[in-house]
Amino acid sequence: MPRAGLAVSLWSRYALARLAGHFPVFYFFIGVTISERKAPESLNRLAPLGAALTTLAVGYGVDLWTRGRLVESKREDIQLRLAPYANSISVGLRRRLERLNGLKGFVENARSVDDVNRDFPVLAEGLLQGASGVRALELLKNGKVRWVYPLKGNEKALNLDLLHGEQAVVTEDVRRLDQTDSIVITVPVTLAQGGVGLVARERLHTTNPSLPDAVTVVVDVDSLLSVAGMLNGVPALDVSLLDRSGARMGSLLATIPPDPVHVDVATPDGHFTLIGSPTGGWNAAVAASLLAFRGAGLVIILLFAGLVFLILDKQSSLTAAVEARTRELQLANAELGREVQVRLDAEAALRRQEEQLLHAQKMEAVGTLAGGIAHDFNNVLTAIIGFGGLALDRTNEFAEARGESEEIGGIRQDIEEILRASQHAVVVTNQLLAFSRKQVARPEALEVGSVVRDIEGLLQRLIGERVRLETRMAGDLPNVFVDRSQLTQVIVNMAVNARDAMPEGGSIAIDATRKLVREGSWRAARGVPVGDYVEIKFADTGHGMPPDVLARVFEPFYTTKGLGKGTGLGLSTVYGIIGRIGGRVLVDSEEGRGTVFRVLLPQHHAEAVVDAPVPDTLAHDPRSETILLAEDEPAVRQLAMRVLSRLGFQVIAASSGEEAIALSSAHPGRVDLLLTDLVMPGVNGRVTAERLQAQRPGLRVLLMSGYSEETAKLGDFDGGRATLLSKPFTPDLLARRVREVLDRA
Repeated sequence: MPRAGLAVSLWSRYALARLAGHFPVFYFFIGVTISERKAPESLNRLAPLGAALTTLAVGYGVDLWTRGRLVESKREDIQLRLAPYANSISVGLRRRLERLNGLKGFVENARSVDDVNRDFPVLAEGLLQGASGVRALELLKNGKVRWVYPLKGNEKALNLDLLHGEQAVVTEDVRRLDQTDSIVITVPVTLAQGGVGLVARERLHTTNPSLPDAVTVVVDVDSLLSVAGMLNGVPALDVSLLDRSGARMGSLLATIPPDPVHVDVATPDGHFTLIGSPTGGWNAAVAASLLAFRGAGLVIILLFAGLVFLILDKQSSLTAAVEARTRELQLANAELGREVQVRLDAEAALRRQEEQLLHAQKMEAVGTLAGGIAHDFNNVLTAIIGFGGLALDRTNEFAEARGESEEIGGIRQDIEEILRASQHAVVVTNQLLAFSRKQVARPEALEVGSVVRDIEGLLQRLIGERVRLETRMAGDLPNVFVDRSQLTQVIVNMAVNARDAMPEGGSIAIDATRKLVREGSWRAARGVPVGDYVEIKFADTGHGMPPDVLARVFEPFYTTKGLGKGTGLGLSTVYGIIGRIGGRVLVDSEEGRGTVFRVLLPQHHAEAVVDAPVPDTLAHDPRSETILLAEDEPAVRQLAMRVLSRLGFQVIAASSGEEAIALSSAHPGRVDLLLTDLVMPGVNGRVTAERLQAQRPGLRVLLMSGYSEETAKLGDFDGGRATLLSKPFTPDLLARRVREVLDRA
């Protein structure tokens, strides 16, 4: 054998031995190569056959190893594809189970079963808004379903005994509920409402033995799949959702695919499992890649043989080729590094989006809760302010009849303090409504100085005796166009925020001046549009803020105060109110040197509107006019009856829309005005008004609501002339609105 042929044979067989990982095979090839020169002719004929068999064995091993690596890579890829779906299912489930917190808070704050019977449908209706896939909300007592909403379609669930039912898994989980304070999830469950879903329950702790002892949320499993975007499956994958026992859930693939990938779906009670495998099986999934690898392997072997030949004949050319290849590999490695970084950046962006989604869901839940609380609180405030005003009037009448005395003066002062505190509560309630975006502004032309002077006494009481309040209002202030209650809310929030920055005492200076923002000025550089403004400056002598706190000062729920000392809503509410009317809020602060907030409101060149005084005498004799009153809140209904009756009106009172319609049908005389609450169980205020106007053409309507946003929903009702009386209201305001609607042409 020539020398060049001997070298080629040795190199090729060394490469095959390295692929197999067995150096003894290489030495065997050396022996075969040498024997090709010295051994008999018969041995030379067997050597190629041995080399071919060895190559086949090595290739088979490499093929098996490669297939295993491709399958593993495919499994990792499927796991990455399924992870976002699993996370979406988990997030969707947790979002629906947040209704348990609302039910718990409602029951634990209820004083009696009557409160539960009355308020549960209203609360449940609010909790079900925007909750797709939540089939029902239930309250349990001693293992039985005593309350369910909505009742329509869920009649079979009412009074269902879960401890002695036909579904063993339900009985077991209800008993487990008594042994834990955590959420217990039962799945899959054949629902009394029809279909299959999951049921989440949580135990309650109440001091009243007659109240419910557990709350329940019934969720349709397919709604979770819909939220995750996989109700119709996942492209190119066979997927199923399994419960904790391994049973299939939902409408996905009926059979479990072979050797699937498992991804955990976190729940408050253990884990579900999302499984998936390639459609057609693993062999089909890696067939194309394996075929490409085999072809590439064959090409590599042929190229390797050619390279060996070139090394032997042209060593210098091979060195240059190796150097070029090294540079290519370096470039490929750099490109791979960039691709890895791009992937890491994409994963980080995905995590940020998930965090933003969770935050948005939390804000939505908190806003819904805040709006509901404000609505109920407005009913309470209406009664407090109304009856307080009546008590004050009677005190004054008593003083006029019997003469002023120290005792009467003390009673009058107590009632006035109650009314002032109630007005402060109105401000807090409006803040909740503004945060939950359930407050529609009623802007008007206002003079800032008069607003500040009107609430200066309230501000001083809020900030306390250890903080000195100074107000300086310029005499030439133009008007601004803003809702009065929202402007009051801004001023109060800013003053309270400054007070909290001075726990040892200090001073707050409130200055109002006109400002012209020009192009290139420092205010314009900080984002204030060019134009004319009224600037309200709040300067305190507090401890100031470091840069990291200053950067987040307007974020919702961000606060540096201790637990229970702040909500983090004050400044974010101010920022939202001012931004919506085209204004800006600027802040400058330095640790140890106090803080200055500047609230810039666009100037409005119309005259300020002054409310017309309530006339002492009515234009018509109220004894000839009849008012039909529909209000489900007993205290508000009693207040309206007292006020209107004292004014001389004939009042027919109803506790619901259905009762109002029935009373109208039974009343033989005329009805001049319908005074109704908008939000009532059963037939709401608008439907009640429409039915009564059809029954009594020309009937005038005055609507009441604790949500000022309801104005936007009235549309063209009553020819676009619908009047909304926002709660809370005073007796004088009620009288004025009733007279205005009755006197309207």
